[in-house]
Amino acid sequence: MIQNNPLISIVIPTSNRPDYLIRAVKSIIAQTYPFWECIIVDDHSEDGSYKSAADFAENDQRIKVYIRPENLPKGANSCRNFGFQQSTGDFIIWFDSDDLMTPDHLVEKVKMIEEKDLDFIVAKTQNFKEGNKLEPYKYYKPDYGITASDFILLKIHWYTYDVILKRKIAEKISWNQQMKSWQDYNYF
Repeated sequence: MIQNNPLISIVIPTSNRPDYLIRAVKSIIAQTYPFWECIIVDDHSEDGSYKSAADFAENDQRIKVYIRPENLPKGANSCRNFGFQQSTGDFIIWFDSDDLMTPDHLVEKVKMIEEKDLDFIVAKTQNFKEGNKLEPYKYYKPDYGITASDFILLKIHWYTYDVILKRKIAEKISWNQQMKSWQDYNYF
């Protein structure tokens, strides 16, 4: 059972992906858990991505749209860090503009993190291609649990959108704005 209806901040960087972004935001709006805010940070798109996001924000006060400040480097990590600064949620979910949520995504994550009083959880992911679901991703989970060394040695990993973190944990970490790949490994 969820206590006190905690707010979840979903932070989405985007750049030149209006069609994907529209689907991602629609999947968030369809959540059975209503206590969320979606922070979209546009990385100076040139194709209408900002307008697509702004249209959603006009119709749902839980959606907030920003443009990456000029003084920050271009890239998703700068947008994530800036989006986090704008967020107010008790929990943080990092999401990308080409990700989708099942309708119970938020409620299941919040129930589990609160029930077990965890700092973060990693949920299962299933990818799709051209509308078809692919084989579910199989996470390697050693009997002894998750260790930093296994993660560093690439024995285990998870995707950015798999994780929900308590805000107090997210406040201690920032995305490396210089990295162009493997940012999620660096962050986690």
